[in-house]
Amino acid sequence: MKSKKSLVQLVLLIMCFVLIFSTTACRSTEAPPAEQPAGETEPVVEEPEEKPYKIGIMTGTVSQGEEEYQEAMNQIAKYGDLIVHATYPDNFSTETETTISQVVQMASDPEVKAIVFVQAIPGAAAAIEKVRETRPDMLFVAGVPAEDPPIIAEKADIVLQVDEISMGRTIPELAAQMGAKTFIHYSFPRHLSYATIARRLEIMKETCAELGIELVEVNAPDPTGDAGVSGAQQFITEDVPRQIATYGKDTAFFSTNCAMQEPLIRTIWENGAIYPQQCCPSPYHGYPAGLNIDVSGHEGDVQYMLDQIAIKLKEKGQEGRMSTWGVPINMLMIDAGVRFAIKFAEGEITDPRDTEAFIATLNEASAARGLGNLTVTSFNEDGVDLPNFLMLLAPFYDFSQNTAAAVVEEVEPYKIGIMTGTVSQGEEEYQEAMNQIAKYGDLIVHATYPDNFSTETETTISQVVQMASDPEVKAIVFVQAIPGAAAAIEKVRETRPDMLFVAGVPAEDPPIIAEKADIVLQVDEISMGRTIPELAAQMGAKTFIHYSFPRHLSYATIARRLEIMKETCAELGIELVEVNAPDPTGDAGVSGAQQFITEDVPRQIATYGKDTAFFSTNCAMQEPLIRTIWENGAIYPQQCCPSPYHGYPAGLNIDVSGHEGDVQYMLDQIAIKLKEKGQEGRMSTWGVPINMLMIDAGVRFAIKFAEGEITDPRDTEAFIATLNEASAARGLGNLTVTSFNEDGVDLPNFLMLLAPFYDFSQ
Repeated sequence: MKSKKSLVQLVLLIMCFVLIFSTTACRSTEAPPAEQPAGETEPVVEEPEEKPYKIGIMTGTVSQGEEEYQEAMNQIAKYGDLIVHATYPDNFSTETETTISQVVQMASDPEVKAIVFVQAIPGAAAAIEKVRETRPDMLFVAGVPAEDPPIIAEKADIVLQVDEISMGRTIPELAAQMGAKTFIHYSFPRHLSYATIARRLEIMKETCAELGIELVEVNAPDPTGDAGVSGAQQFITEDVPRQIATYGKDTAFFSTNCAMQEPLIRTIWENGAIYPQQCCPSPYHGYPAGLNIDVSGHEGDVQYMLDQIAIKLKEKGQEGRMSTWGVPINMLMIDAGVRFAIKFAEGEITDPRDTEAFIATLNEASAARGLGNLTVTSFNEDGVDLPNFLMLLAPFYDFSQNTAAAVVEEVEPYKIGIMTGTVSQGEEEYQEAMNQIAKYGDLIVHATYPDNFSTETETTISQVVQMASDPEVKAIVFVQAIPGAAAAIEKVRETRPDMLFVAGVPAEDPPIIAEKADIVLQVDEISMGRTIPELAAQMGAKTFIHYSFPRHLSYATIARRLEIMKETCAELGIELVEVNAPDPTGDAGVSGAQQFITEDVPRQIATYGKDTAFFSTNCAMQEPLIRTIWENGAIYPQQCCPSPYHGYPAGLNIDVSGHEGDVQYMLDQIAIKLKEKGQEGRMSTWGVPINMLMIDAGVRFAIKFAEGEITDPRDTEAFIATLNEASAARGLGNLTVTSFNEDGVDLPNFLMLLAPFYDFSQ
């Protein structure tokens, strides 16, 4: 696809708007028989030389480019002091010297190895040239350039721009998919005099003709003319219904002007027409004001915005007839730019103009947001070929696949119940329940089982029965399914045989709970006997230390897992060493067991070397195990109960306050800490607290059931698909799922789960 030299004008318009507890209810000093894979990483380079670096981000102020500014805040929240941020002046067109001095000032810090400049306003090329006089090593990523392509491409290493010309084809193609028979193009002479807009319109005409769509040009008032912005907006509000009356609801609308997007979105939404994309695609452009969505408190939270739009579109049945890009492209430019800069600063990428590596990094950033790969081409126009000037098209967002929209589905009213422990009994599950309430509002009913659940089963039963007494509650997701869950389900079924039950982390015998609940979910602890040593081997482990004590080894699950670990280690050429640790319930207590770990890990490393992987069967030991391994450079594939929250916060001194339930924040903070010691490829966990994922998937499945999309409450294939959907939404891969089959007992609805290990090096 081709770009053009006049990209600047439209682009500038664009931007003007711009367990803690175990999987078996770790409530005491010991971990119930839950196991985790011990992961491994490549051999640690002996105390790698520290190379301090920082990444600079240059954006506009909130008033000039809120999306970019908020993404800079996101990056600071993620990386902390690694990020240096500055803003160019609001009057940047007349204050280029100020912009230049700001960039030079940022580059004066020798630790700053790269600067990501979005938007690359007038003066960016001069600023880069000035910096290169003293810092020829500086990496520059320039997004949304306002200067001629050959000029900025010569100065910056990577240049990023939206491929506006190619939109001439992609927008009508999406309109056709949405059922459009007519395409209304709103513009005015001033805009049509711009080469970019004129060329895009020509391509739209050609594409519409190919697709059998009638394209109608409508001359709208110029917002800079006598009518002003209010007059142009009023015209859109009045004209859209006229066009629909003439051509029908299968009419797609597009306007070249930013100020027209708000009334266009509102009027199309109200009248049921088609809206493939704004002139400047972003969830934040026109949609918040057009659909009366309150963004306050959620600035920079793109998923929140997408969810709120989906809910609004669902109200009018418009979720398949209106779209945008799934991410503000300027935010993605910054995210990808920072990721690329980090790889460059750390020597993973050596060529600052390695476009293949940048595109891979761009798609990595896109995948982290649950989106697909971008379409990327290099600038090539009129014989001018600029390989480092990348033209971007992001995937369109399909609001029909957004489950948040289920809140307003026009079906029989329903609610989804969630039963968890209190914060003290199962913080991860509790916080996920809060996440679901934040996402779905009154659709969710939440209750907690008693802290003394083992002696208060009647209380648990009565709470579940009470929840089910509301006829609108169509499903209950029970995590953890503590003792009494089976009896509670049986009691509810006496009056509510239609109720769907998803039971995660069951504490009762598999055949009993599988008979009562529709879907049962449990971590596949036995299989961890293989996956943990396999990860350890990938991490470079030559020795595997297994900490436990006789009481735990008397548990059939733990004993069987250990046997599989021995077999797997033997196959992999790893020496497995069993070490008898103090039982935290014994005379030494928890403090004694923890002190033993703190003292023994260095001894084992002194004996076997740093390529030693460690695993303990006990929850209380994870904190000192993580801390001591981190300090000494050994290998830690996984906790007994895999979760970013298990052992890592206390072990690495990470403050969780204000970020409860925010898994990505926790993963990011762990990654930062591991990076400090060069341990990012030597320590792991699962990328999500599995109990949180059980609740998320359970709620998604329950919504589909309540809305009739799924009719069989024991449809395990549909549940597995939903589970992987929930995992993908968190930027993770598919889970490994098998059904319970042991000693001739086959329970198809009892699903055993293994989640992907999280690669902190990425």
